[in-house]
Amino acid sequence: MVFEKLTQLTRYLLSQQLCAQENLDSWAESVKLELRARQQGNGLVLCEVHYTAQFEVDRVTTNPVYWFAHIVTWLYENDPDRDVNQLDDPEIEVEPTENQAVSISFEVEFYEPVTLVEDDNGEFELSGTRYRIDTPVMDVADSAAIGTDDTQATDAPYTRPN
Repeated sequence: MVFEKLTQLTRYLLSQQLCAQENLDSWAESVKLELRARQQGNGLVLCEVHYTAQFEVDRVTTNPVYWFAHIVTWLYENDPDRDVNQLDDPEIEVEPTENQAVSISFEVEFYEPVTLVEDDNGEFELSGTRYRIDTPVMDVADSAAIGTDDTQATDAPYTRPN
C-alpha cells in the first residue's frame, strides 16, 4: 500500500515512547508517480510512488541523538533499497523551545510500489484484465538446474535449503 513506510516509521517512533502521540505529526509531500508497469510474481507493479515523508515533533525532552539513532536504525532494517533507489539521506532540524525542550523536524524520502493482482471482481482494468490492489505472491523455486552435465558446476542441480 502507498505511504506504508511513512505509517510504519510513525508507529515505530511512537512505540519507542520518545514523545507523546499528540506531539508527533507526520504526512507525505512532493508525491510523484513514476509510471513503470511491469510483471512481479503473480501480479504487477502498476507504478512507483516517490514521496517525502515529513515529521514534526514538539516538546521533545530527550536528547535528539536518540531520535537520530531510532530513525537511522529503522531505515536500515526496513528500507534496505535506499541506495538502489538513490534516495537522499534524512534531513533533520532541531530547534530549542521553552523549558529546555526542543522541536525536531525531519524529512525522509521514500519509494514504494503500487502493486496489483488479478481479480475477476477487481476495480481496475488494464489491457482487458481486472485487478485489485494487493501484494503479489512471489513464487520461489525449490530446485533448479541449468544444463544436463552434472560434472559441470553450473549444471549441477541446486536445491534450496529449508
